[in-house]
Amino acid sequence: MKQILSIFLATVLLALTLTVPATAADSYCVIGDVDEDGQVSILDVTRIQRTLAGLVELSVLQDYLADVDGSGGVTIIDATIIQRALADISYDFYKFRLYTWRASITSVDEVSAYVTPGDPPGNVQPTPGTTKTFYIEEVSHEISSEFEVYVNDSLLRGRSTDEAFSYTFTDPGNYAFKVIAYDPFGGNNVYRFDIDVPDSQNRTPKIVSAIYNKNTSILSVIAAGGTVPYEYEYVIRNDVSPNPPGGYNTPTSYFDFYIDENGIPTLKCEFSSRSAVYIPIDQLAKTLNYTCEVQVRDANGNLSEIKMVPIDL
Repeated sequence: MKQILSIFLATVLLALTLTVPATAADSYCVIGDVDEDGQVSILDVTRIQRTLAGLVELSVLQDYLADVDGSGGVTIIDATIIQRALADISYDFYKFRLYTWRASITSVDEVSAYVTPGDPPGNVQPTPGTTKTFYIEEVSHEISSEFEVYVNDSLLRGRSTDEAFSYTFTDPGNYAFKVIAYDPFGGNNVYRFDIDVPDSQNRTPKIVSAIYNKNTSILSVIAAGGTVPYEYEYVIRNDVSPNPPGGYNTPTSYFDFYIDENGIPTLKCEFSSRSAVYIPIDQLAKTLNYTCEVQVRDANGNLSEIKMVPIDL
């Protein structure tokens, strides 16, 4: 009689499988679907029992799916919950839940001595022969996604849960990176970014133009080459040593007053992100001739040649 009852119960349980809805997302799992066949059935109970008996082993994902009570481990209680739910016994004690998950890479940041994983990249442009390490930041989940990395459409690294990867830039040119995240439930996400490696002639910034507009008293600078972002320095000197009438006591906006090594009164705007600056003409004597020395510094600290710009009062 007991054997007949067991066969009957197994038949009922097999008939009461909980399947994934047809409208479910492409990336999904059902907690309790231990064998990953798309439904929760008595077969999942058997898989848990065989695992607890040491007869089979579960993958990382299967172990996650088997922990139906969320206790952090697989126990006989998980198998009992599935049995009771499938037999409609105390179903309210635990309801199977459809779990959806979408892989989503939020950033791929450069890792350097001054940048820790998750921080913005140092924004230092590599030169041929430079090796850089990158860190993949993804929306977190208990089970890690696997990441695949391509450079210029060539596979750099096959699937791996390692969130860091390195690449050596051998030649000048543009390097197109593609990182694909494969989540454990069947979804994926693609993240792209480019890095330019300049040739030797373009590693030093150059001042393309530096123009002073007499009507607006603004000096505008355009730079190229080197590594962005640029910083700009402006130094105004006159051709004789006496100070302008009244001296330089009035505030001069971004400029600071000092006497240079030759004893010449000088207005200096230190390196900053200003590609255009207002020249304080009210502080300049119209009887003197002034020149603004402009220099550009790139992100790697390389300096351009000094550009001499006459200030026409």
